[in-house]
Parts: sequence; C-alpha cells; structure tokens
Amino acid sequence: MQSLRLPGTSQHKGVAGGVFCSPKAQATAKKNQLVTELPAWQALKEHQLDIEKTHLRDLLHDDTRCMGLIKESEGIYCDFTRQRVTPKTLEVRGGGGHGCNAFSGTTEPNAMRASRDRRLRFLANVDPIDVARALDGLDPEETMVVVISKTFTTAETMLNARTVRSWLTERLGPEAVEKQMVAVSTNLKLVKEFGIDPENAFGFWDWVGGRYSVCSAVGILPLALQYGFDIMQEFLAGANNMDEHFKNQPYQDNLPVLIGLLSVWNVSFLGYSAKAILPYCQALSKLAPHIQQVDMESNGKGVDLNGKRLPFETGEIDFGETGRAPGSLEGGRVNKQGTAQANEGGTRRSPEGVVVHVRTSK
Repeated sequence: MQSLRLPGTSQHKGVAGGVFCSPKAQATAKKNQLVTELPAWQALKEHQLDIEKTHLRDLLHDDTRCMGLIKESEGIYCDFTRQRVTPKTLEVRGGGGHGCNAFSGTTEPNAMRASRDRRLRFLANVDPIDVARALDGLDPEETMVVVISKTFTTAETMLNARTVRSWLTERLGPEAVEKQMVAVSTNLKLVKEFGIDPENAFGFWDWVGGRYSVCSAVGILPLALQYGFDIMQEFLAGANNMDEHFKNQPYQDNLPVLIGLLSVWNVSFLGYSAKAILPYCQALSKLAPHIQQVDMESNGKGVDLNGKRLPFETGEIDFGETGRAPGSLEGGRVNKQGTAQANEGGTRRSPEGVVVHVRTSK
C-alpha cells in the first residue's frame, strides 16, 4: 500500500524540501505527468474501496489506530481519529479582507489589558453602511488610519481610503493626511501621490500575497497598534515555532502536512466537497472566513501547472462559524445544530474541524 504523501518526501528528515519536490523526484518524474498517473495515487484509489466498506464506528473501536492518529506539537493537539483513515492510509511507505481581521479578537488577559481604551476597526466593504459603521463614534483627532494595499491600486480599497481621507480632512484640514494616515504597501510611488508620507509606509516582500500576510506588516501593524508589539512578538514566536515544526518534522508527525493530506483524501478520494470549521472560542469567530480566503482562493484550481485539466475533484469548500452548546441562546446554536442536522439527517456528509482553546493553569 502506498502512503498518502507526495512523491519525493523523506521519511527521516523534515518534509519541507520533499513537499516542494526533491531532486530525485524531479529526475524520475515524467514530463507533464498527472499525479493521478502515479502508482501511489492508483494504490490509494484501491485503498479507498476498503475504507468505504468500513464504518467509522468500527474504526473508533480500534484503540491502537486511535492512539496513532492523535498528534501533539507546539501546544497544539490534533485528534484525527474521526477521519475515515487507518494507519495504512497514512503510514505504509510507497513510491480580501486582511488576515489580521481573523485575529483581532482575543481572550488573552495581557492582550486585553494592553488594548484597553483603544478600538481597532476594519473597513473592507465599499457598502456605505460598512463605512458608516467603521467611522461611527470616532473622533478624527484621536484616529489613526492604516491603508493596506499591496499595489495601492485595488479599486475597493482605494475608494474606502479616499472616503476616510475626506472624513479626516473635512474636520482637520489636508495636513491630517501626513500626520494621521499611514500605509502598508509595496508601491511607494502611489503612496506618496495619495498624500501619505513614504516615511510612514510599512513595506513587505512583493512575493507575499495579501491573504497570507498575517505575519507581515499587513497583519502585524494594526494588531501591534491595538495590543502592543510585545504581545505581537509572542504571536510571531508561536507562528515561527509552527514554521520550524513544518520544516523539520517527518510527515507522519507533521501537523500541517497531515491536515493538508487529509483534505486531499477527503475531497479527491472520498468525495467530501465541504468542511465545517467550528471554533469553540469567540475570539476565533473570524477563523472560518480566514481559512476560506487562504484555502479556497489558493486551491480553487481546475488545471495543473501545465494547464492540463485535472480528472479529479479539487478545492475544498470551507464554511462555519463559532460553535456553542445546544442550550446556548447565542447565535452559534443555529450554526452547530444546523451543521449537525445536515450531517446526521441529510444525505451529504461534511468533515467537521472543531477548534477549542484551552488555557492551562500554572
């Protein structure tokens, strides 16, 4: 049985080099060969038939299997036991909105104290109602505006930027632009033409897509203004820890790789086109829309790198919001019960990713 891993990954070292195709794999792969033509893919198709004959209830009764599908690293605990996989599936060897919005709510005590008496608001929609909501109750003299646009040409972003600029200058005069507006952009020329001092522009690498840039100035600048940079350094340290984990851990214990490969298994083999993301933490209420942006925009592709049409399903549909207990009077009740009813009573199935935040006492 072939493994659910990309050809060329190392079983002893970290996966990062292998995931991006090792020299050996490059040398042996046929030009323009689809992944479906590889022996590993065909073996997984055969294994799929065995899995479809097995009820999840029976898989959950296998204690050895369950223990092998529980992974923990960097303070993150992942339980894959309710995925329709066995150790054989994974282990047998073979050949628009900005990301910072997803992390702007927090229940961390130090961050809450640091942000006291400050308000962080996001404006991405050109709907006048959203503009009015974002500016409602703000004092122009006590407001700093951060315009985030990689190219400084995105129509919706720049329309909102001009609207807020007018809101400032009508009350404080044109000099307010240089004093109270800053930019996050790679296009300093247009930043200056807009009226913002280039010295007040925060750059980032041109190869960083805006939707991925939680850890660049796109995400960190607004969050640092709200919570302080000391708090955000802890956030960055956690992200760096997971980067190192991804880079160095073997694929069997590599959390991002396992989550990604299980999505491939669910979508392309088992036919589950959607996944519910249910964070049981109000501070992560924007997590599902954030995953929609980074996952669905990136994986919504129907052709390979050579423009050849793919003969299998791709691109998981992500949905969800904060989940809560059935007895709750808050809105999450509808989401949780609706998802459960669709999965348990309907004819379609969607894997559920349940995210919980646990704070341990010291």
